[in-house]
Amino acid sequence: KLSLKRKYEKTASIEPFFTGGCVSMFPDGSAIACTCGGDVKIVNVNSGAVQTTIHADMDSVTALAVSASGDTVITAGRDFLVKTWNVTDGQKLKSWRVGQGTCYVQRLVYDPTGTLAAGGCSDHVVRVWDAARGYTTHNLQGHKAIVTSVCFGPVPKDDPNSLLLYSGADDGEIRVWSLLSKSCKAVLKTHDSAVTSLAIHFATNTLLSAGRDRVVCSWDLGAGKLISSIPVFDIVEGLAIVSSNAAPGQEPAPETSKAAASKRKRKSGAAADETPSAPTYKDIEFVTAGEKGVMQRWKLQGGRCLASEEPRGTPVAYTDLLRDPSSGHLLAVTVDSTLVLADPSGFQVRKQMIGHNDEIVDMSFADAETLAVCTNADALRIFNTATGGCRLLHGHGDIIL
Repeated sequence: KLSLKRKYEKTASIEPFFTGGCVSMFPDGSAIACTCGGDVKIVNVNSGAVQTTIHADMDSVTALAVSASGDTVITAGRDFLVKTWNVTDGQKLKSWRVGQGTCYVQRLVYDPTGTLAAGGCSDHVVRVWDAARGYTTHNLQGHKAIVTSVCFGPVPKDDPNSLLLYSGADDGEIRVWSLLSKSCKAVLKTHDSAVTSLAIHFATNTLLSAGRDRVVCSWDLGAGKLISSIPVFDIVEGLAIVSSNAAPGQEPAPETSKAAASKRKRKSGAAADETPSAPTYKDIEFVTAGEKGVMQRWKLQGGRCLASEEPRGTPVAYTDLLRDPSSGHLLAVTVDSTLVLADPSGFQVRKQMIGHNDEIVDMSFADAETLAVCTNADALRIFNTATGGCRLLHGHGDIIL
């Protein structure tokens, strides 16, 4: 007679790790920091497992960022405090108040060295902190609306103290701040709505700004002038600069590129050690994501759309777009708390992770590593229990029972 087990031990679980809000990628692309209510969950990209849980706030976390070294996370919450945390054990390192009033931080970002952190605040002030020691170094005032985006410039090699900070506000204004003089160097005005994303192409000293006015603007930071305004026909929530070495879907192998270059040199009689021409702003390519739920790749020169993501079922709006600095892959965040890791060339999905399943109606194993889950949504979720990845099967028009 076959006897059934009465007690079972948990070997693995698919647990909520992202309930909407902000996410931040680790520099090596191995993990993602996600807000989950008042907690921050550090999720391993390969396994989909939660490595560390940080109890950051009693209510909710409003902003977070990962340091350049990947060993520290900085958070801000509804308790009006900024805190730094050890990634390994989730222990708090430092804690300090945002300001004197009851303002909260909308965006957080580390500088390239991991020494300073900047926050865009609800009281229209951009604040800079010494993240290791836990005190305010700058209170930069000038914006007349909530600060919605912040971005550090590159660290100058000849004078590291002359670091610049860029901030965008809800009224469409962008300001350039000198941390050395603690003053505003320039005000860039073109956007008619909130500036949701700022990105700098260091090689050409070009700033890209995206907003909810459906426009991406490029700026010459040396001259402080507008280069172009590109209508993208979407309320942009995230922007990422990508490689422009090849056309989408045609990224050449290094050997192929070198062989082609040598062939061209032989034909032109150029020297073997000739230095390639420096990139210009015309070579920049970028990807946008927003309300339409479609990622699009653009060429700055001419404002041409090079590629668009193929729609998958009912379009779901994107709320953020990040770029993995180690692999170049994109991380797109949807309004229903799904994380999509995609290739920037043709937007092939490499992995998809569900932040939380809400109400689970039914589930069944297809095999030892494949689990089908029905939730209060119209898409069937197929989980790989080994990697934490999930495929969404669309087709139903209502909840699957």
